[in-house]
Amino acid sequence: MMKLFDVQYHDFIRTTDERHKVAVENFWNTIHANGYIYKGNYEGWYSTSDETFVNDLDVEQVIDRDSGEACHIFKDTGRMVEWTKETNYMFKLSELVEQVKAWVHENPNSIYPPKMRKLVLDTLDRPVGDLSVSRERTRVPWGIQVPNDPSQTIYVWMDALVNYLTAAGYPEVDNDIFKDMWPADCHIVGMDIVKFHAIYWPAFLIAAGLELPKQIVVHSHWTVNNFKMSKSVGNVVDPFDMAKKVTPMGLRYFLLRQGVIEYNCDYKEEMVYAVLNADLANDLGNCLNRAVAKHLNPEQVYPPFHQEIFSSNPNYVSSFVASKKEFEFIDLVRNLPGIANNHALEFHFYNAIGEIMNVVRKANVIIHRNQLWTLDKSVPDQLRFLQTLLHCVYEGLRVSGILLQPFIPELAEMLLNKLSIPRQKRNMVDADRSFLEHDGKVEPLVGNPLAFDKKVLYKRL
Repeated sequence: MMKLFDVQYHDFIRTTDERHKVAVENFWNTIHANGYIYKGNYEGWYSTSDETFVNDLDVEQVIDRDSGEACHIFKDTGRMVEWTKETNYMFKLSELVEQVKAWVHENPNSIYPPKMRKLVLDTLDRPVGDLSVSRERTRVPWGIQVPNDPSQTIYVWMDALVNYLTAAGYPEVDNDIFKDMWPADCHIVGMDIVKFHAIYWPAFLIAAGLELPKQIVVHSHWTVNNFKMSKSVGNVVDPFDMAKKVTPMGLRYFLLRQGVIEYNCDYKEEMVYAVLNADLANDLGNCLNRAVAKHLNPEQVYPPFHQEIFSSNPNYVSSFVASKKEFEFIDLVRNLPGIANNHALEFHFYNAIGEIMNVVRKANVIIHRNQLWTLDKSVPDQLRFLQTLLHCVYEGLRVSGILLQPFIPELAEMLLNKLSIPRQKRNMVDADRSFLEHDGKVEPLVGNPLAFDKKVLYKRL
């Protein structure tokens, strides 16, 4: 799936990897040596489906629909819990709660977005006991064995969370690779596993004497017709199936364009088609097609910018000069990288894409409002007007294409290729510099031949 959707990753960890086993055992031994693990009796609720111990306050009694008998469920997930009594190893979570709470308070962006930070703090304000960090091996035969105790298996969440350290090269903490990668700039996790990442994980790291991640970003879920996706219900959306229908880039775009980190978003297939047709086929695709068409650009080069079209020079007498709207468009394009980047830093990718597509739509409007296809290229001032406004459209598309690269890399590459933007000129610094000729500087792109590529950017669905 990662390959199909062009999602790049540094490493792929399996909890069965030998290197991970070494990391987990070292992590356990360090915490144990630091005095945070002891053997004791655990008695309480456990959800096997969620692999978590459940507080009494989070359990409710219901009537099972199939058997008609009373049963207990975990309120957060609706899954059944069972009363468990075992001799396990316990982690002194209660001793570290105040340190975890202090970390959250002292680092306002440690848990993001703010509503999730409040949820974590509310949980930490409730009574928090010690945590069982092992299970009897007769109950959980799979998993990593507790060092020096073959009768116990390390709790699956302690095992799983150490994946972050394994990927960074732990236990070689003095290695340059580990120092470069840890602490993590950001963990990105689902809202249903925030407790493990924002409470247990920081406590484990403190106990091990390691730095905490700089930020934990918690995202909400996609629902289908306002119901949570569930294999048993059969309402799970198959990404491979949707990739065939709307292309991998199309599905990537939709999820990033419509997904809101703070709130659950409802997935409707008809909405996918509507968004992709409107944004990619109509706005982006049509604007690019018109801009590079031979009728508007018979020389098929990156068009020049004539300063007199945007100047208030009284010696230049012509009815073909830029309006206030065109001046505003230049400001819009120049401000776009900073605005989009600020949205992205807040993980509001939908807003970043929205700002980019606003520029694309305004570029389209320049062509329509000025009816560029009606201009007479044999008349000098009309030709200068056409070339200059086309330059504005090209600059809008160029900057938009650069900024769309993280979202729809394949389509952004195709757009930039059609404009013949050199590969070494597709970075953020290149998006930050636009309309050089407006400022009297030289734009190296002007006069560059466009790529001969008739392929449609995104076919209408």
